[in-house]
Amino acid sequence: MKIRIGDRFQGMWYGWKHGLPVDGLTSLHTRAYFMKEVWPKELSRAERYEYPLSVVEIDLDNLTDINNTNGHLEGDKVLRLLSEIAKEIIRPADTLVRWGGDEFLLILPETDIVQVRMVVDRMREAFGEMLSASFGVAEWHKGMSFRALFSRADDELYEDKKRKHKEESLRLLNKTFPKQ
Repeated sequence: MKIRIGDRFQGMWYGWKHGLPVDGLTSLHTRAYFMKEVWPKELSRAERYEYPLSVVEIDLDNLTDINNTNGHLEGDKVLRLLSEIAKEIIRPADTLVRWGGDEFLLILPETDIVQVRMVVDRMREAFGEMLSASFGVAEWHKGMSFRALFSRADDELYEDKKRKHKEESLRLLNKTFPKQ
């Protein structure tokens, strides 16, 4: 299969399909690499040494709107910006993965749920007004499958999205009908 230089979709598809270790757009590890290499290694270490292991699911808010309004190249810049900011915050032992589309996954060895929430707070602060993202966190417990761990993080991510939607709706309502 030949990849044309500059064809971002074909390059990303090729990477995901063939399990390449790095996403061409963000230079982060791919989901396939994570599942084949990173997760088994970190799970084995957590089980052997009985240390905490947590994940953060990150979902960019409104990337579709950015792509539709400003074009996909601007959306690509946002994806790269998120990865660059997040990499500045995490430790060398942590792994940030391009999970797919506008989603990222962060695995944090030797990090419990309290510590991972502090990392998320630092990310929210660093993203500031530049980026809007929703987060879901979960801590692995002995015997827990990756599917169960990811499901917990995913559930929390959607609760974060619902909370943000409710806050935005209230803000718009108050703007439309200010209190006298």
